[in-house]
Amino acid sequence: LTPTVMSSALHDVLLKAGVDNIDVYDAIIASEDGSIRHEGFKAYNLIGVVSATDFAKTVFSPSNPSRAIDASIDSLAIDVKKVTGVLMFRLAENTSVILVHRRVKEALEAANFESIYFMAPGELLTL
Repeated sequence: LTPTVMSSALHDVLLKAGVDNIDVYDAIIASEDGSIRHEGFKAYNLIGVVSATDFAKTVFSPSNPSRAIDASIDSLAIDVKKVTGVLMFRLAENTSVILVHRRVKEALEAANFESIYFMAPGELLTL
């Protein structure tokens, strides 16, 4: 199992944006023989999942009947009443989906991370 890793710079931006539900550990990325080492990374776990789906408006793929953990979603609608006080979280219906508050999105965009992109919930398409 490969741990999830982010740069320390990304972690700093998330903390400054108010994200407080990430468990982090210093990480070094190294080749097996130790000849290459990259520092400045964090192994992390995003703590907590939220069932934030508006089931009446979300379009699920008919090929996957699951509605928890691995649901296939063609278009996601969020019930904002289900999201209380958390700025970044995994979606309970499909835990590979990470949702962020607008404040976090704006902070990440301002930091110009090249490998991060955002989709509106209605644009979400999972497999």
